Amino acid sequence: MAVLSAVCGIGSWYVFSDQYPFAIKGITQQLIPWVETSQLAEADKRSIIRQLEDLIPILQSREIDRQQLSRLHFCLQDNPILLWGGVQSIVLQAPEAGLTETELQALERITQRLMWLATDRQLGRRDLEFTLQNCSRVREDGASIEVKPDLSAEQIRDFMTRSEQLIAKLNAPNEPYDKTPAEGFAILVDRALHPPAED
Repeated sequence: MAVLSAVCGIGSWYVFSDQYPFAIKGITQQLIPWVETSQLAEADKRSIIRQLEDLIPILQSREIDRQQLSRLHFCLQDNPILLWGGVQSIVLQAPEAGLTETELQALERITQRLMWLATDRQLGRRDLEFTLQNCSRVREDGASIEVKPDLSAEQIRDFMTRSEQLIAKLNAPNEPYDKTPAEGFAILVDRALHPPAED
């Protein structure tokens, strides 16, 4: 339960989600420092930080309206991509943990299908926390979770099983989807600021 109750990054903005100065503070003082210390791969970390920094002048000039601001808040508050460093850690640990080649291929496809669900806004942060539960621990700062080092094959298989349950429930397509976390984050931010007409 401690894992599921953990939060990441940008809590205090929630109360002030319609106010631009608090949005800026939430990004600069909470979210960017959190991303800097996350498990995301360095390239993804740098790209996501740049994307967050690019939001600051938009907020300062109030180029977006309050409805866009509200959607942006939700996007950043409930964003599974910010926890994707845990998924990356599992994938990196899997070969040494003793998974078979077939399992490694299945793991790759599972993570791609999870990413599809994330960018399609069907997968929330708590959903990803659920898949990571038996592979992770709460960070020392209490701000979120992180995947443990030296995972066993069984722990990784548990992640795969939990992920497959979500994939089946949400009906993710079984086809390649090779977006990086940084690309996935960009898709979510763009959809928050410029939603498709049917949204």
